[in-house]
Amino acid sequence: MAPEIQVPCNFGREYINVQEHCNLKLKLKNGSDYLVNSMIMSYNSPEIKRLTTEHHQTCLYMDDFEEDAVYCFIDALYTGELEKIGTTIFTDVYKMVRVFKVSWLLSRCTDFFTNLVSCRETVSVDTEDSIYREVKYLFDIAMIIYTQNHLEKEQIFVDVFMESFEKKNDKLEFATRFFGGINLNEMSRYLTEQTVTLIGGDTGLLVDGLVTSLRHYDLRNLSNTEVRLLLDKCTDVSFHQENPVEYQYNELFDILDEIESLTEDDLRFLNRIKRIWIKRASSFFSSSKSKGLSTSTRVVEKENSNMDALKEKHGENSKSTFSFEERGAEPESTSSEAQHKEEVGGVEEREEELEDTRSVVTLGSSTSSYYSGEED
Repeated sequence: MAPEIQVPCNFGREYINVQEHCNLKLKLKNGSDYLVNSMIMSYNSPEIKRLTTEHHQTCLYMDDFEEDAVYCFIDALYTGELEKIGTTIFTDVYKMVRVFKVSWLLSRCTDFFTNLVSCRETVSVDTEDSIYREVKYLFDIAMIIYTQNHLEKEQIFVDVFMESFEKKNDKLEFATRFFGGINLNEMSRYLTEQTVTLIGGDTGLLVDGLVTSLRHYDLRNLSNTEVRLLLDKCTDVSFHQENPVEYQYNELFDILDEIESLTEDDLRFLNRIKRIWIKRASSFFSSSKSKGLSTSTRVVEKENSNMDALKEKHGENSKSTFSFEERGAEPESTSSEAQHKEEVGGVEEREEELEDTRSVVTLGSSTSSYYSGEED
């Protein structure tokens, strides 16, 4: 009885794309055919085995992947080694590993990425743009794998990258460069995912980052849903005894107040964000016995002054009830404010800690029927 073949195994790359040895055709993105042996592929992939034996497929469509990624993937299955891998094709190779369920290649891919991250350069204020872009590219790889719609969400590569910040001690420097390259006018869901992942719950870092971005790019308005989600998260701050208002909130609000084309809805949103932040800051100081209680009064007075300036600049539509007494006493609602609430469908004011309203994208695993041409 012949011994059972165990993978990974070296079947010989010289037999790839040789017509005499191949009975399975792969349709590539460039329209060409690439020939492989169905038995060798089936030893490595239970999914390909199912497609070729149960469904008698003789052609698989691989046009969702770059050609070089397909060549690398096939070479690995034939040789048992991941030798042709590179950063530019890594995400496509990993997709194929997951779609075709090649279990032994999963660990090889993880090892490859982990090694890349461990050997990366440290980002500093003097780092050349090319080095930053290389590190940013690794972050992009991790996030693409994490957010791909046809893959189950995978945290492992993001975790590996984020852990490197602790070893390199360069998270702040990287974040500063990252936010400096963000134009909030073009904020997308994917970029929001990146931002939330990067800050890791550090609201101070988010506020500093938004200020950095706004210094580089003028924001036209607050109509972008993703921008609003990030500003909502800015109110999730936990106040501490040490420098509780030093997260550049005042500068952030000052910049937002200067936006020329704020709509009425933008103004209501911005005022609500300020109201929540001021209440939380005032609540902290009113219960604090520490030195410097007057800071609360200064912050509230500054924001009340900003509100008056905003009302004068944008007209009566921006009118709001922010005449806070010292220690942040809660104002009474006016009929104007109640009318605004009714107009927007009874928006509830969140005066306690905001919950993240970001809807989580549920990612389902892809069926390989797409690649085999099967009907659902």
